[in-house]
Amino acid sequence: MTHFGILCPTASGHINPLLPLGKELQKRGHKVTCFLTLDGEEMVQAAGLDFQAIAPDKYPKGTSAKNLAEIGQLQGTAAVRRTVELVTNSTATLFQTIPQEMRRLGIDALIVDQVSPSGGTIAEKLAIPFVSFAGALVLSRDPLIPPFMTTWDYNPSFIGVIRNKIGYKLLDSLTRP
Repeated sequence: MTHFGILCPTASGHINPLLPLGKELQKRGHKVTCFLTLDGEEMVQAAGLDFQAIAPDKYPKGTSAKNLAEIGQLQGTAAVRRTVELVTNSTATLFQTIPQEMRRLGIDALIVDQVSPSGGTIAEKLAIPFVSFAGALVLSRDPLIPPFMTTWDYNPSFIGVIRNKIGYKLLDSLTRP
């Protein structure tokens, strides 16, 4: 029996695709623990998986909704910058708290959402295998598809491809930290 850890943002669009995977692993005799903020506890427990809170003092219940509402009020680069700030802070917290919790719980392998940049590094630090779960297909870059943060129409012409490539370069510069 392997003890799998699941690490993803506490947002239904990230949690919901991973819960059936966790349930299937559980059906096959494995133990599965989801590492989320307190806002994800009910969803995980309703699925019948184990839950481990991430920094409950720093991320009390309601934090995820508050952060998403705040980002929803912003537009353009301000929204991207605030998102990067939140991810940066979350990543620092994960590095400080999660490796010890995973060691304590005996996590053998990690399933990491593609938008959780800390997951692979944490697995490497713990010397355990990990897989990246790509559930946010809108983040998979294709020069024919406009970047997710734009309102650009699909345009497969040479000009559209160049515009998209420039958009992805802008996104890279905004998210570099």
